[in-house]
Amino acid sequence: FLHGPAEEVAEGEKYWALSGLIICLIGFVSYLLLQLRISKKGTDKLKRVAIMKKLLTDGKVSLSGALADTIKTHGAPQLGGSSSTSGGYQSLTDSNDDTQWYPPPETKEYLRELLNESFMKYDKDKNSLLEKSEASVFLTDFHEEISERDVDAIFSRYDVDNSGAINEEEFIGMVYSIILMQIEKEQGGGQ
Repeated sequence: FLHGPAEEVAEGEKYWALSGLIICLIGFVSYLLLQLRISKKGTDKLKRVAIMKKLLTDGKVSLSGALADTIKTHGAPQLGGSSSTSGGYQSLTDSNDDTQWYPPPETKEYLRELLNESFMKYDKDKNSLLEKSEASVFLTDFHEEISERDVDAIFSRYDVDNSGAINEEEFIGMVYSIILMQIEKEQGGGQ
């Protein structure tokens, strides 16, 4: 498309080359900004998890206090698959349904990141299972005010093989249920 003497062709190519360079620079800067935003999201999440672990282990916040907002943000289900007459959550311990309640994937991953070290710490015999006594100590240490009856009911719900112990997956489900119970208590107390 450029014809003529070499000087004329060179003059015309400068503008095309400059346009190409500007387009490449804009694309490159946009890509860097996108990568920066993505990396900050991951970093923020890691910081939140680290801070929450520290607050929990220092005893400055209860487990349900630390995680209730996260669970509410990701949409806590109504227990039992149907709403109760008051429009709140149906109690886990009063449910006759054998369905197990586990958190949505994003919440589950957050709980796993937050509780993995604690699970291993409270697993005294290092068999990758928590017995009911170990789980009760965990709940006490993490400032959960839950009756022994509720602990028994929830533990039996997640101890599907009736071995007297739960694995980490079941433990995460149990913690999630306990937090849902605390949310239920808060909503019931506020009415």
